[in-house]
Amino acid sequence: MNSDTDNGAAAELEQRIRAAIPLAEAMQFHIESLAPGEIRVTAPLAPNINIHGTGFAGSIYSLAVLTGWALCTHLLDSAGIAAELVVARADIKYRAPVDARLECRTSAASAQREQFLADLTDSGKAVMALEIPVGSVPSAILTATYCALVSKDCSRKSILSRRWRSDNCGLRAKSSVSRDACSPDSARRISVPGIFPRAGSPVAAAAPAAAPR
Repeated sequence: MNSDTDNGAAAELEQRIRAAIPLAEAMQFHIESLAPGEIRVTAPLAPNINIHGTGFAGSIYSLAVLTGWALCTHLLDSAGIAAELVVARADIKYRAPVDARLECRTSAASAQREQFLADLTDSGKAVMALEIPVGSVPSAILTATYCALVSKDCSRKSILSRRWRSDNCGLRAKSSVSRDACSPDSARRISVPGIFPRAGSPVAAAAPAAAPR
């Protein structure tokens, strides 16, 4: 993991996420390191424990999803692009118990980051696929696809958004990005509060209703 950590950006992003997402606060979500294309997130075992004394599967999944979501949010912040960011798909494989601090990490290569931002600029939407290992073994691996849609209402400031540049608003949609990743057929809602779009947003219109549980 890159040692060139932006401590100020990491602290600000962590505070915003913990303030907006109650689960992140309860889990004691912490951004250990943050660079343009890399992130490492941790959470103590105690508030995320199961009946066996190891990491709760739901906490492991949620922390991994938040890790990728935080990296994508940081990319949008750095580029000054106002976008709705949601998880289109997330699948996890559990490989071994977690008996210590939960730790997730992920990275996106320079070319992948550039393509993500270029697609947003050109078409108003983009997808980012990330692999997020948990622990050093790793104990689990999450593969997730995140979908970003440029916000049409530039006067509205999202609770997780900074003050955005107005020149990113009103972009015309083009067909350079695959529509599949953001379509109702492929988008899934997951059990992490605050990661879903608000009612009436462009992403909410594209996402299906949550399945009955």
